[in-house]
Amino acid sequence: MKNFILKIKNIIIGHLYNLFNINNKLYTSRYNYCKDCIYKEKILGINYCSLCGCPLKDKLRVEDERCLNGKW
Repeated sequence: MKNFILKIKNIIIGHLYNLFNINNKLYTSRYNYCKDCIYKEKILGINYCSLCGCPLKDKLRVEDERCLNGKW
């Protein structure tokens, strides 16, 4: 349950960072790994990680988040 709450907290923080263009460099550097990843899926125009289910536009901006595939 604790991991679930932390995940939701990080997605909300990432969403706010996305809205206010915070951590753009971190997003760009991580997205370079994700853009060709086999686990990246697009659903309704939004890129998601199929390993964890997170929206990439939010997850990639949060420093505490990690790639479950070990890429970053």
